[in-house]
Amino acid sequence: MVESSGIRELANRMVVHIENGTTDLAPGVLSVPRKPYFDPDFHQREMSRLFQAEPVVVGLSAEFSRAGDYKAVRLLGRSLLIVRGTDGVARVLLNSCLHRGAEICEEGRGNRKHFTCPYHGWGYGCDGELRLVRRPDHVGQLPADIDRLVALPSVERHGLIWATMDPNSSVDLADWLGPFETELESLGLETWTLHSYHEVPGPNWRLAFEGYLEGYHTDVLHSRTVGAQLVPNVTAVDYFGRHQRISFALPDLQWKVRSGATTAELGASIIPNHIVFPNLSLAGAWSDHATICIVYPSGEAGKSVTHIFTLTRRVPETKLERAVLRQFDGVMLKVTRDEDYPVVQSIQDANRYSGGDFIFGRNEGAVQHFHREVTRYHADGDAQRPAVGGSAHAGAPTLIQLSNTKA
Repeated sequence: MVESSGIRELANRMVVHIENGTTDLAPGVLSVPRKPYFDPDFHQREMSRLFQAEPVVVGLSAEFSRAGDYKAVRLLGRSLLIVRGTDGVARVLLNSCLHRGAEICEEGRGNRKHFTCPYHGWGYGCDGELRLVRRPDHVGQLPADIDRLVALPSVERHGLIWATMDPNSSVDLADWLGPFETELESLGLETWTLHSYHEVPGPNWRLAFEGYLEGYHTDVLHSRTVGAQLVPNVTAVDYFGRHQRISFALPDLQWKVRSGATTAELGASIIPNHIVFPNLSLAGAWSDHATICIVYPSGEAGKSVTHIFTLTRRVPETKLERAVLRQFDGVMLKVTRDEDYPVVQSIQDANRYSGGDFIFGRNEGAVQHFHREVTRYHADGDAQRPAVGGSAHAGAPTLIQLSNTKA
């Protein structure tokens, strides 16, 4: 959790909004062209310049609590095998046999110390080392570098496993996270336990992810679920370079502030949503249960898949605690799968072949910030990582032109 002074300051700021009927506002309205959401060329540019070149979260530490725990998954144009070795290291390996390229593990998760290619029977350890070549006398002398599965550059930190899709790159997480690293570290996710995991197909990744970045729709679309539990149309947005934190208030926050509640009590009435650019939402990490949603673009501009994790700060011990956790898991899955994504899919269906712009209001500042960060990866010319917090229009001309209307 953030430092005590930060919690109280945030709580006071949100109560002022509640009492005045206000919310955090961006300087102006932002217009974003609709075409790039659905254009194959723009989609490929996002894939190559952002998702395949920058650090992306591919798993959670909680998924791999024991040696041999693995997940085989297709993400971002790669077939990946993520597995914790007997040395305790979680590796992100290409799920492709060194011999003829067959996937050595079918999609799914489980626990194995050994993996065997189903094509010719070559065997590998859970550290990726080549352990068995059938009939080596018939195969012949292998090149010296054919000794282990290709490992993508990866780092496990703050309860998350990050990787880049280019085997020849590196992961500089301190540079990527910038000032947000301290915020993530304070959450202590490495000690949390995984309760459930779901995969939900969706439309274009940006359309899907926008819904995690604003609370303007919650009292309408989610009026019978999470919207009924939050103070409507009140959010506090804090920026950490390319990343951000969006905070929502429970109705009792105002009373707690006025009655002199402790910082821990204040924090329990604030629901933070930590946004790790470009595609991860972590909601509720100051409570006992949290939801992580990671929206991955697919091979087509109009498709994505969202990995949804429910985490618990401690394993429930009583029947009531287990029931509360199951209810939380069910509600959060319903919000995404049954409420958000059908509406977002309809937006895609209605606008795939239309022109014009999407409009993001001053009360949707976090969405505006997200689009400015994404747009910088569409700069014309040689692709270079944009500087943290740079302007959408700084440097080379961008292929997506955003337009602001000041208040």
